[in-house]
Amino acid sequence: MSTPTREALHPGRWTTGPTTATASFQARDVFHRTVTGTLPVRSAVVEVGPDGRPERVRAELELAGVDTGSKRRDHDLRGKRFFHVERGGVLLFTAAFATATADGWTLPGELDLHGARCPVVLQVQRTGPSSVRATAKLDRHHLGIRVPRLIVGSFVTVTVDAELTPPST
Repeated sequence: MSTPTREALHPGRWTTGPTTATASFQARDVFHRTVTGTLPVRSAVVEVGPDGRPERVRAELELAGVDTGSKRRDHDLRGKRFFHVERGGVLLFTAAFATATADGWTLPGELDLHGARCPVVLQVQRTGPSSVRATAKLDRHHLGIRVPRLIVGSFVTVTVDAELTPPST
């Protein structure tokens, strides 16, 4: 990972997608076993204002591409009890402003899964001139995922590492 930078981003529309971003998640069950996995980043757009701070963010994670290293678990995650990808396979994140921090931003936003909305705060760290790491902890119940805690704990941590493509000049 690169050294964090404090230089402002150039104003404009920054983008990333499947070849330049990865999303990972961690969840625990009642026995405190940690399950990790990845989700493809379909696309993300970061609109940067004149002050070098994000003004709007929109990111889509591809739920059908979930990979935990277990085919059976992945099949279950795609099913009705979890992501229900037959109804639509996208987890959408949107944010309308950011607050600057020492090494990046705090982005209060919202996750949307099939119309169930969940407030979430992303802690975004600059890891290089055009790269970021965003981390959030969410309660899966707010997204309508209601399986017993024995199967998966209430809280899930999501981390996205992205190399952003700068706006064309």
